[in-house]
Parts: sequence; structure tokens; C-alpha cells
Amino acid sequence: MSGKTYVFALLLIMGGVAPSACYSQQKTIASPLTVEEYVDQTPTVVERSLPALAEYLGRAGKTDKEKAYAIFLWIVKNIAYNTEVRRTGDSSHLDTSAEAVLATGSTICDGYANIFQGLAAKAGLEVVKIRGITTSDPFALSNERVKSHAWDAVKIKGAWQLVDCTWGAGYKDARERFVRNVDDYYFMPPPNEFIYGHFPNEAQWQLLKPAVTREQFDELIPVTSLFFREAIRPISHRKRTINAERTLEVILGARENLIFDAALLQDDTPVPDCTFVQRDGEKITISVVFPRAGAYDLRILMKGKQEKGAFLSIMEYTVNAKEGKEGKVGFPKILGAFPLYGAYLYTPMDRYLSAGSTVDFSLDVPGAEEVIVSTGDDVITLDHQGKRFSGTVLINKGVLMVAARIPGGTRYNVLLEYIGE
Repeated sequence: MSGKTYVFALLLIMGGVAPSACYSQQKTIASPLTVEEYVDQTPTVVERSLPALAEYLGRAGKTDKEKAYAIFLWIVKNIAYNTEVRRTGDSSHLDTSAEAVLATGSTICDGYANIFQGLAAKAGLEVVKIRGITTSDPFALSNERVKSHAWDAVKIKGAWQLVDCTWGAGYKDARERFVRNVDDYYFMPPPNEFIYGHFPNEAQWQLLKPAVTREQFDELIPVTSLFFREAIRPISHRKRTINAERTLEVILGARENLIFDAALLQDDTPVPDCTFVQRDGEKITISVVFPRAGAYDLRILMKGKQEKGAFLSIMEYTVNAKEGKEGKVGFPKILGAFPLYGAYLYTPMDRYLSAGSTVDFSLDVPGAEEVIVSTGDDVITLDHQGKRFSGTVLINKGVLMVAARIPGGTRYNVLLEYIGE
């Protein structure tokens, strides 16, 4: 039992006093804690009562911002999203009142907004629940493009600030399961960024002048908090919907410590080998080829250059392709060393190469001493000048690989993979 919990239990045994009195006494002898440390030590006994929990969290700091942040943190760390209700679409039986959310520990967006409003109000804060729509909900069903949503605004130092506990709590995975992922970006985000995912029914709660119209909102690119945290910059396409021919090139700006990937989907089904991502300094180029005409989603993902985990989604475009490219379609397969070297491919951009033909290879591989092309039993060393490596290669049937070696190294790292046929 922690010292904090022990003190509380002892006071209850000795005097049978109310929780608020216990915490008033205990707080005076506690060592200074950060807001998050204080929230993480919330005793179970106060989590059974909305007034007791509000009073406890209201003592997390001296300022209204600290109180509101403590309430936000407790909610996103303790309340799960009810993905089953979301999946069935039937929330008629679900009690989303603040009291019910506290009792059950799970809810949907309406309940997240209610419990924040309930706790904040009982902690002495001025708070408003906001209703609206979203186009980039992490809990949306695969066929949903626009859905209703609820969040809050809380007044801090005389100014309204926006809060979304639902999005701050986590997301659903591919198997429709809730994954807790505390994201405090959604506590008091800048209104001009928050609008990318939240369109309130009442324009005043955009907290923007001039207000964004519904037509303008519908063309904002759906993004995640990582988009803003990492200061990603759309360069070529600044609106959600793109009209394309057989191919498309999307350009972003981003810091060089980030690496990117992309996925093309049609009717929520991945279309393999149809995206190719590379960078030149802070310019990210995403090349796309369409195997057939139709509507597609282009999802862009990112992670830190040194991170071992999976890529995370940051933004998504809707693309209308007027026609598809004839024949077998696909880009060369990118292997892990390609982005790590900071390589950039000029040609060939087609994954499938004709056996018996000669093909010109040209790519930049900064820091490499040698780049080879392995096709069948043949290994061809490309000529190079500075970071540019180039040469003509006779294509054999089977897998063709492009690999690089650093100065002084003996190991070749595979950059790209083609198919000769």
C-alpha cells in the first residue's frame, strides 16, 4: 500500500470522516507532485463518487489550467472507448451520463464530454459541452466519412479553451479493439488546428474569426495530432480531395529526422505496390499509380528515423482517379535501408521489368561507397559521381535487387527490389 493510500485509510478507520476532509488533511503533508503524478496516485475510494473525484482532482494544482488538466488526464487514463457500441451503431441502451461513465469505466464521445463537464463543473470551473461533426475520428467505422461528435470547452484565465477527451484517450485497432494511447495534444490545442477534425454545430465554438464554413471544413485534410506536433507542411495539395489522372505526386515538407510511408486504399482494401515514398532534404515526395479508375484513399504515415515501432497515420487524402494505368502496375519494393540512407530514385520507377531488355538505373545514395544491381547470376556495379549512382543493366528473370555499401564496410544493404519477367 502506498503512503498516500495508507494515510487515507488510517484517517477513515480513526475518524470515519468524509473523503473531502481526508484529502484536505492529507494534501497538507504530501510532498510536491506534478499534475500527472498526482493523478496517477488517485485512490480508488474517491473514484466511486463524482463529487469526491472532482474535489480530489481539483487539488492537483493551484491554477484552473492545472485542475482542468488533472481532470483530462484522469479521464483519458481511466475511461475506455466502447468500441462494441460504436461497431453496432446502437447506443440507445448506453447511459452516457457522467455518473454512469464513472461507474462503468467505458463510454463513447458523448460520455467522455459529459464526465469532463461534470468533473470540471464540480471542481469550480466554467465548462461547456459542444456538439458537432468530425471527418477524421479515430473511432469511426470504415465506411464513415462524417460522424457526429462531442467535446468540451473550459474557461481558463477568462478565455475559452478546447478539450477532447475521446481523442485524447486512444484509438481503435484493425480488430476494432480500443487501444489506450494518452495524447495530451487534445487538451487546449490551438483552435486553428483543432478545426481540422472538429466542426461545432454553433460557429462560436470554433473560437476562430472569421469562422470556417462547412464547405471549407469538408475540404480540410483529415490529420492526426502528429501532423501538428511534427510540423508537417502540405506543399503540393492543401485540400482533402484530389482529382488525378493515371498517376499522382504529393509533396510534403518535414524535418529530416522523420521517415514516411504511404498506403493506397480502395473501398477500404489496400492496393499493394502502388505508392512510393522518398525524400530530398526536407521535401517528401509520394508517388502514386492507379491500377484502375475510381475513388481512393491515400493514407500517409510517419515515424522517427530511429524509432523501431510501426509507422503511424498522420493524414489522409481522398483521390478521384479518372483512369488507370494499363498493364502490370507497381513501384519497386522499398527495403528498410532506402530511407535510412536518404536514397532517392530517379529511374526505373516500374516494379516489373522486361527480361532481356536493358534498363537505365539512376539514384542518389548519400554516404554510400558502392551501389550494385543483382539480377540473376549477374552483379553490376553502378558508376557514381558524388552521391549519384547510375548505369545500364541487362535484366534477367526473377528478383532484381539494388544494394549499397558504406565506406570501409563489407556488408551490402538492400535498398530496392524489382521483378524481371
